[in-house]
This record gives sequence, C-alpha cells and structure tokens, in this order.
Amino acid sequence: MGKLVRNTIFVVGGQTFTKIISFFSVPIIARLLGTEWFGIYTLSFSFVMLFSGIADFGIENLTIRDISRDSSKLEKYLFNSLVVRFFIALIIYFLIILSAKFLGYSEQIFQLIAILGMLIFANFLINTLNAFVISLEKMGISSLVLMIQNIINPCTALIMLLLNYSVKNIFFAIIALNFVLSLIYLFVACRSVLRIKLKIDFALCKYLLINGLPFALVSIFGYVYIYNVVIIISKFAPIADVGIFNAAFKLMLSLTFIPTSLIIVFFPSIARKSIDTVKTYLKESTENAIRALFLIAFPLAITYSLLSKQIINTLFDIEFSNAAPVLAVLGWAMLFFFLSAPLTLVIINSKHVKKFVVLFLIITITSLVTNTLIVSFFGYYGASWSFFLLEICRFILYFIFIKRYLKLNIDLTGVIKTPLLLGIPTALFILALGYAGLNLVIILLLSFVFYLLSLILAKEYIFISLLKKAFKIH
Repeated sequence: MGKLVRNTIFVVGGQTFTKIISFFSVPIIARLLGTEWFGIYTLSFSFVMLFSGIADFGIENLTIRDISRDSSKLEKYLFNSLVVRFFIALIIYFLIILSAKFLGYSEQIFQLIAILGMLIFANFLINTLNAFVISLEKMGISSLVLMIQNIINPCTALIMLLLNYSVKNIFFAIIALNFVLSLIYLFVACRSVLRIKLKIDFALCKYLLINGLPFALVSIFGYVYIYNVVIIISKFAPIADVGIFNAAFKLMLSLTFIPTSLIIVFFPSIARKSIDTVKTYLKESTENAIRALFLIAFPLAITYSLLSKQIINTLFDIEFSNAAPVLAVLGWAMLFFFLSAPLTLVIINSKHVKKFVVLFLIITITSLVTNTLIVSFFGYYGASWSFFLLEICRFILYFIFIKRYLKLNIDLTGVIKTPLLLGIPTALFILALGYAGLNLVIILLLSFVFYLLSLILAKEYIFISLLKKAFKIH
C-alpha cells in the first residue's frame, strides 16, 4: 500500500503543480500576446500535439505493459524502443511540415509550426524513458521530469515575452531547453535506474511496431479527436477566434490531468495481469472510479458554467470576453471527459482493443465531420457545443462497449445518484454567492468549503475506498 500511496502522491502532486502553473500562465501569456498572436501561439502547439499521438505509435503503453510483467526484458527493449521511435519521430516531423504546407497557412505560421515541430524529437526521448521508469513504478522520477518539462514551456514563454522577444525566438528557446532536459534525463536514468544494451534486435523492432499498433491507433485517434477542432477553427475563422476559443479550451484541458493521473498510477498495477484475471474487482473498481471522478468533475462543471464570465474577465483581457460562453459549455464537456477515462483504461487493457480501435476511428471521423460542419456555420461557439455533444456520445458508446464485450453491468444510476444530489445544493450555493456580488476568489473558497462539508455530512468516503480497491488489484 505504501508504494501505491507514494506513486499517487508523486503523480498527482507533480501533475497538480504543473497544471496550476499552466492554469495561471496561459491567461498571462494571452494578455501579453492578444487574441491574434495567442491564436497563432496556441494553434502551433495544437498542430504539433495533434501529431504527437502518431510519434508514440503505441510503444509507450506496450512497454509499460510488457516490462511491468517481466522486468528482465528492460535492457533489450530500451535501445530498440529508442531506435524505432527515433525513425518514427523523423517521419512525423516531415508529416508536420507537409500538412502545414498543404493546409495553406501563412508563411509566418508555417515557419512557427516547423520550428515547434522539432519538439517531437525531445518528446520521443523523454516519453520513451518515462515508459520504462513508470513500468518499474519509479513514479517520483518520471513525475519530476514531466513536471520540469511542463514548466519549461509556459515559464520560457512568460519570461521571454516580458523581455519583448518574438514568438519565433520563444519557440527556439523552448526547443533548446527540452533537448537539454531529454539528454540529461537519458544520462541520469541510464546511470541510476535503467540498463541499456546497444544491440538492434530486428525481431523485437517488428514486435514493437506490430503489437504497438492498436495502442498507437488509440493514441492517434485520441489526439486527433481532441485537437482537430482548433485546426478546423483556424481554417474557417480569423486567427483571433482561435485565440478566443483556446482561452476557454486551455482552461478545460488544464484540469484533465485528474483522470490522466488516475490512469498513470493504476496502469502498471493492472497491466501485470489481463483484465479477465481481475474481473472479481473490476466492476466495483470501475464504479468507484466513475463515482470519484463524478464527485470531482460535477462541481467543476457547475463552477465553469455558472462563473464563466467572472473567470474569463478575471484571468484574461477584455478582448477575450467572448470566451465566457465557450467555457460554460466546455465545463460540461469536461465532466464526460472525466467519466470516459476509467472506461478507456479498462477497455485498452482487455482483449477487445482491436474492436475498440474501430469504435474510436468512427468517433474520430464523426468529430472531424461534425466539427467542420458546425464550425463553418456557427464559428468557435458552435465548436464548444460540438465538443460537448461528442463527449456525451463518446461516454455512452464506451459504456455500451464495456457492457457488451466485457460483460460489465455498471450501475450508473446508483453510482452518480449521491454525487448528483451533493452537487445540486452546491450549484444553488454558488448562484446565491454570485447574486450577492462577491469576489470570484471568495465565491470559489466558500463553495469549496460548502462542498467539502457536504461530502463529510453525507459520509462520502469513496476516495479512500478507491485506494483500497486499487491496492487489492495491485
């Protein structure tokens, strides 16, 4: 239990710290850049992130699964994983260049995407090393490196913007710092934790490519599903609209580390065995995870929805005020994003991954078509509704998938009943404080205390229960 608690603290603590920095740095960067340049800045990152899923090619998840089950494979896996992923990163970089040119972006935006695209090479090295470190359950190391990496980008941008450097120079600095970090990580990890055997095993390389493909497709579809909306807005609306939409979108994404942390912590534990061998605990653990995430996401969705105007006006300049209605909708999309996370974890660790890939492909294609149609008619505000409706559909389809193929009859009504009843008084409390004209910070603090007291009075101890169930699987 001690190891699980430590890993949870490392991962959640590290993610929380970096996301707090991101949450507050994004509005400052937006203020310094303005809507147009913030649109260019965030479009460049979204474009590169869209291709990041391809660069992984599923090898990260495959590595975590295989090394978690048999650590003796580590030496052989490490070098061959680095070799395979380097050549994949090389191909992906050229795809980034070709795609940016094909989409007809201005020469200025094209150059910025080409510069930032080099981040793929630093990321492939860091993510490969992290896969092996996580598989050995050395969460403290991987969390520290990811924390540093996630701090580099916003802090570099903030410092250089305050010193009046251009976005191009900022991107060059970010690339350089990420490369330095990746090389230091490689040196330190190989000296202290990892062992590397400098021998290419073509059979293993083939295995990694073939067996990593299902994970790769899930990752690719995931990145395309999330980031395609930003690319589509950039082609149908002025670049300033990308900045306005991303002001709200980034605030939503800044909190998705919560379900992501859950997956990172529990993935190695479940990966040692197939889902079928832990079926005794699976249904209850999945219900507990959904319940815990609902308890977190529901009040957050209420907060984003009811206080969107105050949040945007407090964090951003007046020119970003139109992001408030977008944030109000995306807050509810975030709720279903949270709830889908444990379902995804269960499915990708089952024997039905190939069926899931087909389902996710359909969802991704639907998102591309839906976002294109809605954005072309209703702009960035329509994009928020499109993302929200797609998240509802995605959750429903995952739920049906688990019931049909994994034979898990999740009692969804029973799971969300208590969290729903606790959330409604909180919403009314927030509305009352808002009508009283209180400061945003005071409203948030009082609402948090009110909700916490509600949990205690209702004797809602699901978070402790979730840790206990995870420990049994572990």
